[in-house]
Amino acid sequence: MIDTQEMLKVTFRLLADFTPEEGNKTEICGFSRDEVPLYLMMSELARCVVTLLEDDRIPELQEVAATLERWIVDGDEDVRKAAIVGLIEDVQNANLHRTTSPEQFAHFLYPTSLTWWDKVNKFWAEGQLLD
Repeated sequence: MIDTQEMLKVTFRLLADFTPEEGNKTEICGFSRDEVPLYLMMSELARCVVTLLEDDRIPELQEVAATLERWIVDGDEDVRKAAIVGLIEDVQNANLHRTTSPEQFAHFLYPTSLTWWDKVNKFWAEGQLLD
C-alpha cells in the first residue's frame, strides 16, 4: 500500500523530471520539503500538469495519469484522498488553464481515475457526494 511519504517522494520526482526548477526547490509555499503538506504538493503537481498540457508533452502526461491511477488503486486512505480531492480537483480548476481545458487531461486517465474524475465533476455540477 502506498503511504503519504511514498506519495511525496514520487511527487517530488515527477516535478523534478518535468519541471526541474519546481522539483528542485528547497522550499514550497514557505514550507521546507520535509514539512510541505500533501495538498500543497498536489497543487504544485496540478500546475505542472497544466504546463505539460500547454506544451503537449504526451509521455509525461501519460506518466502522471499512470501514477494517479496507482495512487487511487493502491494508496492508503490519505493518499487516495489527496489524489482525488487534491490532484483531480485542482486539475479540473478552469482558472489554472489559459490555453488548455481540464478535459484534455481526462483523455489520459485510466478507468478508476476517470470514474473519480467524473464523480468530482458531478460533485461540483450537481452536488452529488463523493462516495
